[in-house]
Amino acid sequence: MNSINNFTQEKIHEAMAVAQSHRINLLSDHRDAIIDQIQNGHTVKGLRLPWEKVHEEVGIPVGVTILAGANASFKSTLASQILLWAAKNENIKVGLASFEMTIADIGEMMCQQTAGSNNPTLKYYDRFEAWAEHRVWVFDQLGSITPERVLGAVHAFGLEGCKLVCVDSLMMCSVGGDSNQNEKEREFVASLIGLARTHDMAVMLVHHLRKPSQLAQGQQYIGSKWDIRGSGQVVDLAALVLLSADDQKKTELIIKRDKFNQPLTDSETEYVEKHCDLSLTVAKNRYSPFQGRINLWRQAGRNHTGSSKIRGMRFDL
Repeated sequence: MNSINNFTQEKIHEAMAVAQSHRINLLSDHRDAIIDQIQNGHTVKGLRLPWEKVHEEVGIPVGVTILAGANASFKSTLASQILLWAAKNENIKVGLASFEMTIADIGEMMCQQTAGSNNPTLKYYDRFEAWAEHRVWVFDQLGSITPERVLGAVHAFGLEGCKLVCVDSLMMCSVGGDSNQNEKEREFVASLIGLARTHDMAVMLVHHLRKPSQLAQGQQYIGSKWDIRGSGQVVDLAALVLLSADDQKKTELIIKRDKFNQPLTDSETEYVEKHCDLSLTVAKNRYSPFQGRINLWRQAGRNHTGSSKIRGMRFDL
């Protein structure tokens, strides 16, 4: 990957000016697209999510998508599945800048997800590595990082041709820390949007929810877009906001049953059978009217499927 230097606002403006010049034209130049929408209605634009049941409802558009949730709500796991599915099914290059996972952890998780197995073989890893060549790009940085270097990494992903990039997470980007934190977060997200438009790509920004003041043991914390940490302007700038929430009660019951071999009561068994493992709520959707909850079920290989009847997800590389 190209060397990553501090990326200044001036460089962003310059890159955007060059990239956007071809977009200035007459409204009448878009006649065919306008007539098509008048006649046939609005169609969802953007990269599809891995779950077929929402392919006609929501897409990840050019710009910034926020994927937020409480701690241990599988945000990074979902982000990786979304990246891999898009690389395979949208036939695009993807990039991951994770500051919370080592490259070895990322590689192992991606291998498990594409295999649909918790224990893929080394032979399978060789197949995954061959498939990922020139498709999956990573930024090797663990721990806190300056926002200028993050912007440099996203720009470098764009130069490599990546069309979906994940930054995991905003908390590690050393934005703010003083009385101007909210404004600095807004400027950072605005800069990500500028780079996304420059490279015609989608940027998925992983973020956290504020901790609730009171939460009972095993209670699921879904939250809302207003519970996202930091400035509300960050949410205002995002084109799409997704909220991940793990069903802690179901997780604890499965651990009780499978790990500690303790029998469940009839009501506990019914709860496990009837409830999904995780929900992904579309809390904001600028380019489509759909907002609501997507129920997901955890499967082998750290994947999530859109139905309890789908017992696994393999990528058939």
